[in-house]
Amino acid sequence: MRKCQTAPCGRFFCRRKQMSDIKKIIEFYKIVEKLGQVKRDVKLSDGSYESDSSHILKVAYLAFAAAPYLQTKVDTTKMLELALVHDLAEAECGDIPLCAQRTNTALQEQKKQKELAAIERCRDILPQAAGEKIYNLFMEYENKSSREAQIVYVLDKLDANYQACRLGDVLYWSEGKGGDWYYRCVMSGDTPEKQWLEKLNEPLLSHMEAQCLNLCRMAMIKSGVRTDEKASQLNDAQLPLNAALADFMDVVEKLALVKRDNRLADGSKETAADHIVKLCYLLLCLSPYLQNPGDYGRLLRLALTHDLPEAVCGRKLLKKKNEAEAVTAIRHILPAPLNQQIYELCAEYAQQQTAESRLLKLVNKLEGALQNAFYQDSNARYWEECEGVSCQSNLQINSLLEELNDPLLNELHSEITRLCFSLEAQFRGAA
Repeated sequence: MRKCQTAPCGRFFCRRKQMSDIKKIIEFYKIVEKLGQVKRDVKLSDGSYESDSSHILKVAYLAFAAAPYLQTKVDTTKMLELALVHDLAEAECGDIPLCAQRTNTALQEQKKQKELAAIERCRDILPQAAGEKIYNLFMEYENKSSREAQIVYVLDKLDANYQACRLGDVLYWSEGKGGDWYYRCVMSGDTPEKQWLEKLNEPLLSHMEAQCLNLCRMAMIKSGVRTDEKASQLNDAQLPLNAALADFMDVVEKLALVKRDNRLADGSKETAADHIVKLCYLLLCLSPYLQNPGDYGRLLRLALTHDLPEAVCGRKLLKKKNEAEAVTAIRHILPAPLNQQIYELCAEYAQQQTAESRLLKLVNKLEGALQNAFYQDSNARYWEECEGVSCQSNLQINSLLEELNDPLLNELHSEITRLCFSLEAQFRGAA
């Protein structure tokens, strides 16, 4: 595509090619948005059901948080990508609890076939380079064909178990469909991830699983569920690092409780977790085509952490002051070197002095505008306060577009603007 920009074919042809790719990416974005509507059987700390977006974000954060402490060096960027993509097919197929799959092999095979068809559709919707990248990441995870994929698989299971039992509510696991299978796993320690833990031989991951199983057992005992063991017979002591990571993940979970002004396609309020996951997916899809993506791994980390302070302070007035205090609080939770990594990423985005932070700022603004363009038609307040596409956010977008001067991002903005004008005309006409 870059060659086409300087080829004799002329700018008009190139513009049409870019616009075609942008429309494909936007169609894929609509699928990714559904992840915020897929509900899992585990609950968040406020009692609401967790979405796939929330789970995906937490697995990505676990991968990021665990990476510095692994004995064998891994590709952290690859782990983040795998975490983001691992449940993508559920946007089309929905979620089926693991214990239900384990007790029904026909259901398990049916799920596998549906998800394969869904990920192939995603590949075919996207421009070739982006589509192949998403497809290959998904298949790498499914086949566990790399060390990074095996680690993400383990973290996926640990997050689900931790979220299910962290609040002491284990009735789903013990009495729901397939509960016998899960109960045996918890009490015996013979879990689906066990073989991969043995293969990986990473003390941190093994300790994390042991602590997670212990938490599940303690929750079962305290809830009076199917065991005569006393809670005192199990060790509830945590390793310092495990305790710090657990405290940090309690903070990350709050991103699923922070409500934004945008709405999802089903009319529900978008959460910070939804937004971050969609932003990361936009970067996954756009990065192969950007003229100057900079340090892509850094860009993905910035996307993951840019709204992390909102987990502590929410979306309040005096945003900069509150977020600075929130970053300091989060920094104190974590051990080195993770605490410094998180602090530097948050500071880099806030200060807007690097090329990656400026690029992320623009894509971040475009993602919010794109969500508005599709699903804000029932919210008159948006148009009344923002004056359509002339709102302050769009002024910031225009300034960044001029500075970065990337043809693909210019085309993305043009398409979003077209959608916004169409939507505004509908609203004005209805009014």
